Amino acid sequence: MSRIKSIAMIGLGLIGGSLAKALKRTNSDLYIKAYDKDREALLCAVDDKVIDRACIDMKEATAGVQLIFICTPIDSISILFNELKDLLEPETIVTDVGSTKKAVMKSARELLPDDIFFIGGHPMAGTEHSGYGYSEAHLFENAFYILTPMRDTSIEPVQSMVGIISSVGAFPLIMDADVHDEVVGAVSHLPHVVASALVNAVAEIDDPSRFKERLAAGGFRDITRIASSNPKMWTTISLMNRQKLLKLTKAMIEQLQSFY
Repeated sequence: MSRIKSIAMIGLGLIGGSLAKALKRTNSDLYIKAYDKDREALLCAVDDKVIDRACIDMKEATAGVQLIFICTPIDSISILFNELKDLLEPETIVTDVGSTKKAVMKSARELLPDDIFFIGGHPMAGTEHSGYGYSEAHLFENAFYILTPMRDTSIEPVQSMVGIISSVGAFPLIMDADVHDEVVGAVSHLPHVVASALVNAVAEIDDPSRFKERLAAGGFRDITRIASSNPKMWTTISLMNRQKLLKLTKAMIEQLQSFY
């Protein structure tokens, strides 16, 4: 497979916008098209010279490109697969940025054509904010970027993805989707559950003076910062990784009970 020269971004929020900025910064000759329901995000990206073309629909965005990044909320990815399946040209690489992988890989296997290459992706980077306005060109530097190719995917498209991810300063790591969900459940999803539980527990035992809230210092804020992330997004992620997360939550409860 030849070097990637054309990319479509479906979604220009925090991750999609940051990827576009990073790719444009490190691959100046890369042609980037984008589609997002938020017209303002598209116009801002054009003004910032982050994308070369703002598209009115996915058909326009995906036509003639070698690689498509799906950077939308994880609960919309299967819906997008259905919309994309008749638009994709043979040997196009399609990837996502969802933080759970097993369910996404299953949907890709069932819905996408056999003549395209789907490689699941998950950048281990982000902030508690969302939207193009918070996107950063340096977001992925020195961060792991997990790739979960199909078992029968040939080496060439995987190498192309590794090259693209490496170009933005991230460290590509190829992993099985089920292993990914267990590991990321432990180091990313469970901490969100614990942070939210801590915030709720303190709120419930606080008194009318609200001293606990007012006196909360750096340690408490560091632990609970991620609890301010989009609750709808994290509810969806937790439900999609429910089996792994329930097991991990049980282990956490057992650790807390050991203090009695």
